[in-house]
Amino acid sequence: MKTHLEINQLFEKSMDSAGSDPAGSYAIAEKMLSTCKQNNDLSGMAKSYLLLAYSGQFLGLHAQAFENVHLALPIFKETEDYRNEAASYNTLGFIYYYFDEHEKRLEVNLKSLKIREKIEDTVGYARSLNNTGDTYLKLGNYKKALELFEKCNQLNFKNKTLDAVISNNIADAYLNLKNHNLALKNAEISLKCSVDLKINNLIFSNLHLKSEIFNNKSDWKQSIEQLKIALKYSSDLENFDENTSLMELYKSTSYAYEQIGDYINAMKCLKNHFKIDKLNQEKRNNKEIKNIQFRNEINHLQNKTSELELTIEERTRELEEALETEKNISFFTQELTNTNSLDEVLWKLVKSCISKLKLEDCVVYLIDSNENILIQKAAFGPKSPAEEIIKDPITIRIGDGIVGSVAASGNYELISDTTKDMRYIVDDDVRFSELAVPIFYENQVIGVIDSEHSQKDFFNERHLSIFKMLASLVQSRIGKLKEQEANQILQEKIIKINSTLEKQIKIKSRENTQLNHKILDQEKKAIIGEMSTIITHELNTPLATIKGGNEAILFLFNKLLNSNFLDFIQNEELNFLIKKTDLINHRIKKNISIHEQFLLSPKEIKILENKVKDKVLIQSIRKLNFIEPGEINEILKFKNLKFTLEFLKDIYTINHFSDVIQRSVTRANNVIEELKQLAQYEDNPEKQKISLIKNFEGLQVHTSLSHPEAKFIFDVDEDHFIYGNEFRTIQLWSNILHLIIENCNFKGRAKFILSTKSTGKKMMVTIECSPNSVLTELFNKNILNYRFHDDIDSSIKLRLNIIHTILIEHRSKLRCNYEDNYLLFELTF
Repeated sequence: MKTHLEINQLFEKSMDSAGSDPAGSYAIAEKMLSTCKQNNDLSGMAKSYLLLAYSGQFLGLHAQAFENVHLALPIFKETEDYRNEAASYNTLGFIYYYFDEHEKRLEVNLKSLKIREKIEDTVGYARSLNNTGDTYLKLGNYKKALELFEKCNQLNFKNKTLDAVISNNIADAYLNLKNHNLALKNAEISLKCSVDLKINNLIFSNLHLKSEIFNNKSDWKQSIEQLKIALKYSSDLENFDENTSLMELYKSTSYAYEQIGDYINAMKCLKNHFKIDKLNQEKRNNKEIKNIQFRNEINHLQNKTSELELTIEERTRELEEALETEKNISFFTQELTNTNSLDEVLWKLVKSCISKLKLEDCVVYLIDSNENILIQKAAFGPKSPAEEIIKDPITIRIGDGIVGSVAASGNYELISDTTKDMRYIVDDDVRFSELAVPIFYENQVIGVIDSEHSQKDFFNERHLSIFKMLASLVQSRIGKLKEQEANQILQEKIIKINSTLEKQIKIKSRENTQLNHKILDQEKKAIIGEMSTIITHELNTPLATIKGGNEAILFLFNKLLNSNFLDFIQNEELNFLIKKTDLINHRIKKNISIHEQFLLSPKEIKILENKVKDKVLIQSIRKLNFIEPGEINEILKFKNLKFTLEFLKDIYTINHFSDVIQRSVTRANNVIEELKQLAQYEDNPEKQKISLIKNFEGLQVHTSLSHPEAKFIFDVDEDHFIYGNEFRTIQLWSNILHLIIENCNFKGRAKFILSTKSTGKKMMVTIECSPNSVLTELFNKNILNYRFHDDIDSSIKLRLNIIHTILIEHRSKLRCNYEDNYLLFELTF
C-alpha cells in the first residue's frame, strides 16, 4: 500500500513523462486510481483522474480525457489544490485545441492563467501565458496574443524550447499585424533556437514565416532562399506540424518564383505543396473521423467512414451554397439603398438577386386592394424577355391559385408536385415545383414572390429561407421609402410653417424669459433653504463644543485652585510642572502627535505604579507620553508625586479643550463667512471675469460645511478664467459634487481632481473621481434628461434642474461618463 507522499511523487514524475511516454503514464494512473479508491484517498483519486486525462489526450483518448478531467476538477476545487486545478484547466485546453474549439479553449486557458498567477507558479504561469496567447492567435486577436507573449518573455524563464516557441508565436502575430521588421527579427531568434534544439517543425514554421515576410517586402530572392534552407533538413512525413509548415513554405516560394517569372519552379513548388497537402488532408480526415468517433462513443452510436465523408462533402456543398447566397443577398442589400421607388425595388430584386440563384423563373406580384387582385410587377426568366418588360402579364384574384392563397392567408406555400395540387394556375408554361412567399408591410400582405421550376421536389428549406429573407429586405426598403415620402411631405409643411414661426418664437422667447426668472427665484429659495439647514447644523456643532469645553476648563481650574497646591508643592515639583506645561503647549501649537517622542519602558512603568499606587493614573501618563526615560529617578524623589502627575494630566486636559474651542470658533467663523457670501447674491447680476482657481477655493470652503471629509486636488492655471456669476458657478460645481457624493460609495475619503484646459475661445473644466461604486444609473451622457424621470428622487431632480439652469445662463455644455470606477464631468464654456 503506497503512502500519500509516494502517490504524490509518482504523480509528479508521471505527469512530467506523459509527453514522452503517454502509455506508461496512463498505466500508472490506472493503478494509482485503484489504490487511492481502496485507501479512500480523495486527493489521490483526483490526481489519478488528472493523470489519466493528461496522458490520455496524448494517446488520442479525448472523450475519456474530457470525462476524467471533469471528475478531477470538483475535488481540486473542494480541497483548494489550486496548482492541479490550473493543470486541469490546462489539460482541457489541449483537448479543445485538438477539436479546434478555440473559444472554449480560451475560456479554460484564462482560468488556468489566473490561478497560476495568483499562486505564483512561475513555470506554469509562463506556459499558460504562451498557451493563452496561442489561443488568441488562433482566434485572430493578434494584439492580445502579442501582449501575453511579451509578458511571458519578461519573466526571463530559462527554457530554450519555450523561448523558441514564444519567439515563433510573436513573429506570427507581428506578421498578421503587418509589422514585418519585428516579425523577421523574432522569426530569426526562434529559428536559431530551433536549429540548436533540432526541432524541425519550428524550423520549417520560422522559414515559412520569413518567406511570407520577404514576399510582403517583394524580396523574392530571399523568400526562395528559405525553401533551400528548409530542404537541408529531413522532414518526418508522419509529423503533421512539420508537413503543414513545409507545405505552406512551398506555397509562398511558388508565389515568389511566379513573381520573378520562373514559372517552371513555381509549378514544381505548387505540386509539392499539393502533394504534402494531400498527405495532411488524409491526417485531417482521420482526425475529423476520430473526432466524430469519440463523440459517438459518448452517444453510443457507430457511423461508417463513408457516411462521414458523404456528410462532410454535403455539408461543404451546403456551406458553399450558403456563402454564395449570402454574397448575393449582401449585394442585393447594397443595391436596395440606391432605389427611389417600389417598382425599382422589385426589378432590382429579380435582376440582382433572383437571377444569381440559378432559378428558372420568378415573378413578383403586388396586391391591388381596390380590385382585390394580384398584378405582376417584375419578373425574371421567360416572363421577362427584355429590360423591365413582362411578357403577357396576368392578374390573379386573391384566394385563387397558389399565389392567391398565399396572399389571402399570409402563409408561404412550397409545392413539391404541382400536378397534385388543383390550385395550380398555368402562366407562360407548365412547371412541376412552386414556391410562393408573402411580402408584408405593417402586418398586412402587400405582395407575393413566386417561383416555379420544371423539376419536381426542386425547392427546399434553403430556398424558402432565402425567399423569406428577400421578402423581409423588400419590406424594410418599402418602410424606408414610405419614411422618405413622409419626410418629404413633412419638409413641405415645415417650409410653410417657417413663414409664421419667427413671430411665434419672439412671443415664446419673452414668455420663457419671464418664466426663467420665476424658476431662478424658486431655485434660489430652495438653495437658501438647503444652505440654512446645513449652516444651522454646522453652527450648532462648534457652539456645543465651545460650551462643553468651557465648562470642562472651569471645572478643572476650580479643582486646581481648591487644592491649595501652593501651600505644599515643592520647587522641584513646580519646575517639573512648568517644563512639562511648555512641552504640552509646544505639541498642541505644532500639532505634534503625543507618540512622536518619549516612550517609557514597561519596567519604568512598573516602578511608577508601585510608587504611586494608582495604576489608572500611570497608564494615562504613559499614553500622554510626557516623561523622558532619564527623568524617572528625578520624579521618584518627589514628595507629592501622585499630586504632581494628576496636576500634569489636568493641565494637558485644559490645554486640549482650549485648542478644541479655538478650532470650533474658526469653524463657526467660516460658516458665518459663507452665509455672508450667500446673502450677497443678486437676482440679476452682471457677468464678470471669474478666476477659476479662486472660484474653486471658494467651492472648497462651501463643500467643507456639509462634507468636510472631501479632499480636493486642483490642476488649474492661474490665468484661466470664465465670464459669468461667481455665486452661480460655485452653485454649479457644488451641485455636481453633491450629486456625486450622495449617489456614490467611496473607499476612504472622497477625492476630487478639478482641472482646466484652454482650447482657443473655449475653456474646458473637468471634475474627476474614482468611486468604489455608484448607487444610480444617471451618470451617463444623458444625465440632464433624468430631471424629467418620474422614478428619480426629487432632491436629485432639484440638483439637475439647478445645474441645467446655470448651464443655460452661462451658455455652457456638460458631458458625463462613468466607466470602470472612473467618473468624469466635463464642462465647456
